[in-house]
Amino acid sequence: MPIDFPNSPANGATFSTGDKTWQFDGVSWVLVASNASIGNSAITEAKIADGAVTADKIGALAVTTGKIDSNAVTAGKIASNAVTEAKIDASAVTTAKIADANITAAKLAATAAIQPTIVDAKGDLIVGTANDTVARQAVGANGTVLMADSAQTNGIAWSAAQTSYRNRIINGAFDVWQRGTSYTIVSGTYGAADRWIYWHNGSTAGTQTVSRQAFTAGAAPVAGYESAFFQRITTTTIGSGQGVIDTWQRIEGVRTLAGQTVTVSFWAKTSGTFSVTSFLVQNFGSGGSAETTTTFIPTTSTTTGWVRYTGTATLPSLSGKTIGANNFVLLIVRWNSPTNGATFDLWGAQVEAGSVATPFEVEDYSTTLAKCQRYYYKSYSDGTNPGSPVTATYGGLVPTSIVDSGVSTYSPGYFSYPVAMRTSPTLTYYDAAGNLSKFSTLTGGGLARTDNVGAVYSLYTSTSSGFYIALPGAGTWANIMIVAAAEL
Repeated sequence: MPIDFPNSPANGATFSTGDKTWQFDGVSWVLVASNASIGNSAITEAKIADGAVTADKIGALAVTTGKIDSNAVTAGKIASNAVTEAKIDASAVTTAKIADANITAAKLAATAAIQPTIVDAKGDLIVGTANDTVARQAVGANGTVLMADSAQTNGIAWSAAQTSYRNRIINGAFDVWQRGTSYTIVSGTYGAADRWIYWHNGSTAGTQTVSRQAFTAGAAPVAGYESAFFQRITTTTIGSGQGVIDTWQRIEGVRTLAGQTVTVSFWAKTSGTFSVTSFLVQNFGSGGSAETTTTFIPTTSTTTGWVRYTGTATLPSLSGKTIGANNFVLLIVRWNSPTNGATFDLWGAQVEAGSVATPFEVEDYSTTLAKCQRYYYKSYSDGTNPGSPVTATYGGLVPTSIVDSGVSTYSPGYFSYPVAMRTSPTLTYYDAAGNLSKFSTLTGGGLARTDNVGAVYSLYTSTSSGFYIALPGAGTWANIMIVAAAEL
């Protein structure tokens, strides 16, 4: 039925009839409320009565149909802008989207930074091998440690824990030169740096020398370790048919490192471009099995600057072998195709268990000297050639006895070696003037020295710990210079 609204209403005026209320907005009457909405929503008569909601407030501030139509929430707006089920399906996270485009099990397996399948066993490690690239480092053997090793694909390698005495080479730093500081090589003999042998092939010898060279301060090949000396071989003239010249060391006991992974390393430089090769030979001694040779460093070019050369291989086991007396493992450092006037320098030789060339093992001089004296001892000063004259009254003379004058035929004495030698040594002696198989005497209050007196009465070298000597005559303080050799 028609509603009879008041004529000429003021803006904001309200008009009610039945259960409906309208408000004049300056142009037309707008329905703003009904008893049904009040009953069904937040606005109630009780609230109106309590003062929280008033007709004036409803008219001025509350939600009106006009407001809803013009700028408030409408079904259209909800459909166009707000959250709807359709929008959730279209743009939000859905099961389908996880399966189709985002996180999937396949993508995790294919592109994740660390994949569970990369490891195979307890203790395996994941390491970087290049930019944005990882790989598996298999677990090492019990007791081994990780060492940086740029030669390995993964940049690291398992190695035996670094301990003292891991280097099986004695005098690898060339600190001890008991026989003298220079030597003209006789192939297959000792003669210069302790424990080292020199060998060459060819039908004639030529002229090659070994000499002790001093490092210039700050020029040693290992930073932070100022070694004093290195070895130099000079090939003045090459013999007929000579194609190599070697530096050897015999490591006592063929059981050494047998059946193990072993690494050989040394620093070398040459006067020009040559090549170097290195082997380990297992020699089973007299009456033993035939020797076996393993290449550790294949033929490699050298340079005029210090370079560390390294090689790793496995020494054969001793299974089925017969071991005889005086067995050893032989290290060979071989210089190939030497020429007249060339030089070949060597320092820092090391043979050790494991697959990594660890830092060169440094030891004090007295430790190295004691190791060398197991194989060779002399009463001369280090660097003095045996048989050289001793100019001082006492020099390096070994006092063998102060004799009881009551003994008329001979005077006995005993001398102990500073360390037990490998076996009962071959003993050579000189007087203070350098005369072979002679002795000197010291007599009188001023202990005047007399050289070239004669040969000893008898000399006993039955033990590796020392020797007995008997000199002719009585009432004499006799002295000799000695050399004791028990080399392999």
